Order: sequence, then structure tokens, then C-alpha cells
Amino acid sequence: MGIPLEITLEPLAGTDSFTIAAYDGGVLVGSLFVHVLPRRRRGQAMFFVYEADVADSHRRRGIAKAMFARLDELARERGIAEGFVLTEPDNDAANALYRSAGGRRFDVVMWDFSYVRGERTSLRPADDRDIERLVAWHADPEVARYWDDETFTSAEIAERLVHDDVDAWIVEADGEPVGYLQTHSEGVDMFLVPSARGRGLGPDAARAMTEHLLAQGRTRVTVDPYAWNKAAVRAWQRAGFVEVARHPPDDEHTAEWIEMEYRR
Repeated sequence: MGIPLEITLEPLAGTDSFTIAAYDGGVLVGSLFVHVLPRRRRGQAMFFVYEADVADSHRRRGIAKAMFARLDELARERGIAEGFVLTEPDNDAANALYRSAGGRRFDVVMWDFSYVRGERTSLRPADDRDIERLVAWHADPEVARYWDDETFTSAEIAERLVHDDVDAWIVEADGEPVGYLQTHSEGVDMFLVPSARGRGLGPDAARAMTEHLLAQGRTRVTVDPYAWNKAAVRAWQRAGFVEVARHPPDDEHTAEWIEMEYRR
């Protein structure tokens, strides 16, 4: 047996809470109890999972991941970008459940589900634990040459992670970090580490993030690859971007660049 036959959403009347329930042949085998937090962060509401459970007979069958995937869908529909769940450090069963659902440890008692998910990738907000990883990635010549040969110190990366007008994300595939994506008022920028290229991960991550931005209220999302970077142009095209203009070098670009816009 695999994922249960039915995942349902059951609102709790008169509250901002709801249950996501998993049924296998009409039998309840899993549930998430969720509350939408009234406070807001970066202008966004947040959800809080205050109880989750999967029947012992149905563990390790993808049920937790399926329930959180339904929660992701609901969060996108409501424009909610972040969610958290509290657990005890020594609650091995609960922590295994949240880990299997794609959560990452936020501190000693909290799991973070601030993910944007594609079909083959997921994106999570970059944080202080990613600083040295990002320093090393940017120092790789096969990354730096696509970013005007820029490299960064740990302090510079730390500053970029808290920059008000740029949101930094880590691209993951099969639970492993494979690239970096940043969003800003004009659009998105992204790179993958060399070992992750040529597998369709970049277009998948770009499309997932772009759809997320549109769901958050953006009306237009653009990218600006260099005209000489044929591989990047093809990847953006596979993600759904089309060329709308070409521009000469300027303060932000050292060579001719292509303005591309996402089209559904």
C-alpha cells in the first residue's frame, strides 16, 4: 500500500483552525491540526501545526508527506508562505514524521515548513547555517563565471541573507542542497552547483518559485541572463520564460543581456 486513497480538509467551524485528514479505505490513518496565526511576518500570515499523527500501522508510507503537500496547496491558495510546528527534542517519533514530510530543524524544538515545492525540487529560505556553503559555492569558478566572477566573504553572505529587498533561497533535490535562488522586486536569479546541472532541476525550481511569486500577488516575473550564456537561456525557456528584449551592458551587467518574462 502507498499513499492513502483520500486526503481531506475539514475546517473547524467558527475558528481559524482546520484538520487535514488521511483516510485509507474510509479509515482515518493520519491527521494534522492546523491554525492560521493572526500575527504576520513580512506581510504574510503563517500557519502553525499544533498536532500531527500517523497510525502506527501506516508509518513509512508517505502519509505525512502527502498531508503536508495538501497543506502546501492550501497555503498557496491563501497566500501563506511560512509554517511552523513545535515538538520536543526527544520526541523521536514526531521528529521523524516532520523530517519525512520535508521539514527542517529551526531550533531545538521547532520545525520549519517554509518551503516552495516543485515536482523535482523544493526551495527553503537560506539562513545562517548556509553561509559557508554559499561562500564555497560562489568560490567555485564554474559558478562565479556566471555571476561576473564575484566571490563573497562569510560576512558579505551574512549581510546578503538579511537584505530587505532580496529573499535568499536554497534549492534542494532529494533532500540535498544543490543551488541558490534569490527573489527581488524585478524577478529571480539562480544557479545550480555543477553536479546538479543537466537534470532539469533548474527549470523545475524556477517554475515553482515563479508560480509562488504570482500566487503572492506579483503580476510580472522576469530574469536577465547574459546572451552568451546559451545554457541558462535554454533553461529559463524550459521554465516558461520568453525573450522580450535585449539590452547592452549597463551598471548591473558586464555584457549584452536578455530580458525574459514568465508566461503561463
